[in-house]
Amino acid sequence: MRGDLDWFKQCWQFEKRGWMAVDCCFFCDAKSKGQTNPYSECGVEAQWNETEFTEAWDWAAHVLPDRLCPLLATPGFSVDTIRLCSMHTFCLGLLQTANGSSLINLIEHGYYGNPDGPLDKHLICLYQDFKAWCKLHKIYTSQRQFYPGLVIKSNNNVTMTHKAYNGRVLCAYTAEASRLALEGRDPEGLNRLFGQWRKANRHAGQPDPKMPLQAATMSAAERWCGLIERAGRYLHLALFSGMFVGVLVMRFSTLPLISLGK
Repeated sequence: MRGDLDWFKQCWQFEKRGWMAVDCCFFCDAKSKGQTNPYSECGVEAQWNETEFTEAWDWAAHVLPDRLCPLLATPGFSVDTIRLCSMHTFCLGLLQTANGSSLINLIEHGYYGNPDGPLDKHLICLYQDFKAWCKLHKIYTSQRQFYPGLVIKSNNNVTMTHKAYNGRVLCAYTAEASRLALEGRDPEGLNRLFGQWRKANRHAGQPDPKMPLQAATMSAAERWCGLIERAGRYLHLALFSGMFVGVLVMRFSTLPLISLGK
């Protein structure tokens, strides 16, 4: 069973669990607030590791205390059969944080102009270099001009808002930019602005100690995106076309559904 968090919340009718709740996970007792089982802990030592549900009925008793979903009766059902959609969890989740944080780090180290300058000027430079990179590699993207609100949120968290496909393209660009920064190389192609200010100012500023980790992380994310892109597709074109037409008819048609077969 695969879907995004919103689909699972509606499907299983979770009332007290969700991304806006203190009990923020459907599969363990991780908490979004407090010192007990904080979701922000990572690795094998994280407290919530000990609270992961493995038995279906134990999971149902804790997570679905007031109602039971018919999917529990599916032959072979187990908690492990529930899988989160990679597009939402990775492309629209982890990548938004990774892309945004990595690009802001590059900006702060002068790869898109004087780091003491305004952020909007840096983002204009970044976007121009990104489009030149896309043209060099003949990659289409619908990504529009970057602006501060697209990267820095009201709570000062860094999250790059983008569509799923654009996020994968931006991941590849950010991975290459991080490797260039780590290795001190100039970018290929025409009209590239990356690193020009640092080069003109003889690599102003101190080397970034986080760049090796950033380059490795973004490169790993880039490889993962490539593997997903090469994976098999289970929804063939004819089936997709029929579903798409059906959705359009139900959304925009004013005719009764019974008349569709005539």
